[in-house]
Formats: sequence, structure tokens, C-alpha cells
Amino acid sequence: MLLARFAVLKFDSLDEKWESWSFDSTVNNSIYNIAAQYTKRKDNHVNQMVVCSTRLRHKPKVTRNNEVVVPRRDREEMETLIEHAANLLGLANQTPRSISSVTPPAALVYENEDERDWLDSKSGVLVESTVTHCRGENLEMKLLENLDNLSDRMDGVALMSEAYCHSHLCGKFHECFRLFERAFGVSSTKLIDPLFKFFESTSYGYSRKEIADWVQLRHGVTHADVKEDFLMEKDVISFQPRVHQAALDLLMNKTNWRSDDYERREVWKPLVGYDENGIFLTQGEGAKLFISLLDDFGVYPVALEDGILPNLPKNGWYGGWEHKAYFRREMGSLNIKEKDED
Repeated sequence: MLLARFAVLKFDSLDEKWESWSFDSTVNNSIYNIAAQYTKRKDNHVNQMVVCSTRLRHKPKVTRNNEVVVPRRDREEMETLIEHAANLLGLANQTPRSISSVTPPAALVYENEDERDWLDSKSGVLVESTVTHCRGENLEMKLLENLDNLSDRMDGVALMSEAYCHSHLCGKFHECFRLFERAFGVSSTKLIDPLFKFFESTSYGYSRKEIADWVQLRHGVTHADVKEDFLMEKDVISFQPRVHQAALDLLMNKTNWRSDDYERREVWKPLVGYDENGIFLTQGEGAKLFISLLDDFGVYPVALEDGILPNLPKNGWYGGWEHKAYFRREMGSLNIKEKDED
């Protein structure tokens, strides 16, 4: 039985020689194949559908509700390979790249009648609750009213502006943390306590554990020297909205800039933001909302533009995912090579 993972790579430009490609990677004696299915060119960007697949060593686990559990280790290995491919193509074409998902985001592919019957006897695929990445913006920050309150922290304004300049979430996350460090005058490892105490009296529900998770993420996003792994955009996407809100609140409401105390002033409050339950709005006030749906694994945003969808294998089993896809193509049977004995 095979597991296939689908993704869309988006580039500003892509040489025609990269419209069709395929390569294998061997990890822990498992072969992972990744290939470009097709490429769709628009006026100002290029979308490329890719599929990554591997043969599973064992049948997937099944829950008490008869739902199939997509093997996490294999899925994450394929997502790593997808990111490697996106990075290589971005480098080869010297262009920005982004990764998104589709519906269905994955498939289990049977290779014989026994595997098909086994899959057909299951109730569906186990997925997490629908994950959304929400971003809200006040229509107006009333900046002119707060110029005097910002005069002693133009360095913080510069860092917040840098965060807005980044299109990549890792860059935004990094600049927000530089603002945290600047505001308290301490390194990131010493930020947990002052940040928690600064927000303790607010209604946003920041917990000490959440802030500790931010600090842990900050090291993985910033450093790549000793540890085998480092973090990428998919690792910070669910954290960034709350981090961004915290940075903006800190910039506006910290009484003593570049001091390790946590005294607050209330000169600004967001009309749209995020508490521990999700996004909130203020009745009677205007706001902008930007909402993107993450795939069922909470890894990549779902590609909703241009109608780009995977060529689904005829021998694929989708466990209910296929009902979410309005348009799809067939790519024939999906197979993967056996590992060479030598």
C-alpha cells in the first residue's frame, strides 16, 4: 500500500525545463518519490502540482471508530521532501516560492484486491478538526493620536515595520521576537516571565506555556548551527497571529521601553484580535479579516485559486476527502519502485 501527499508549489517564474521532473530519496530504508504532475502558468506566477509517495511497510493504524490513521512519520518525511523540492526549484530559478495544499491533501493507494477491500471496510480517514489561519487588521490604528506615545521607541516601530515587510512567516516571527527582546532589554531565553506578566491582566489569554513554546520556536527559526533539524514556515503558521498581536500590543502599551519591568499602559487596544478561543471582533467597529484554511494536517494553507487540483490515482482511496474536491483529474495507477538490493 502506498501513501501519496499532494502539494502546490508557487513561483514568480519557472524555466520550462523544470515543468517536468522526478527524483527519489531514501530515508531509513524507505524510498520516497516526488514528481511534478503538471505546471500551470499565469500572468505573474507559476503553479506546479507535485505528488510525493512512498510504500508503507505496514497497514496504517485504525481507530476505535474504524478510521484510518495516516502514518505521521511517513507524511512528515514527504512534507520535508516537498519543501526540499520547493527550495531547490526556488534556488535554481532564483525566485520566491510558497507551498500550499489541495483537497484531498493525501491518498492511500491500494496495490491489490486485498488492500482495496481492507480500505473499503473503513469508515474514513482520521483528520483533525478543520484548522483555520486567521489574520485580522484594524481598519485604523489612529496612529496620529499616538505619535507622542511612540517617540521614545522608534526602534520598536522600525522592527514592527520590518515584520510587515516580510512575506514569509519565519521572517515576520523573527522580527516580532527582536521587538520582544528590544522592549524588555533581555535575551529570548529570559522573556517568558516578563511577557507572561505583561499580558496577565489582559483578556487575550496568553499562558506561560504558550509563551514558552514561542521561545522554543524562536531558537529553531533563528539558529541552524548544532541541531540536526531547523524550523520552517509550516512550523510557525499557527503561532504567528498571536505572536504578531503580542508584538503590536507590547509596542503600544509597554510603559517603560527597554526596561525589564512589565508595567502596562492602555493607549491602544485592537478592535479585532485573538484570544485563547480564536479571533474576536468589536461590535460596531470596522475590521479586515483574512482567513485561510489549513489542510487537514494543519501544515499548509489550502490552495483555493486557479482551480489547480491533483491528478488523482485511479487506485487511490480518499476516505471521504474526495467529496470535498469539486474538480479533479485522474492520473492512472500510482506505483513506486522497489529499493535496489545493493
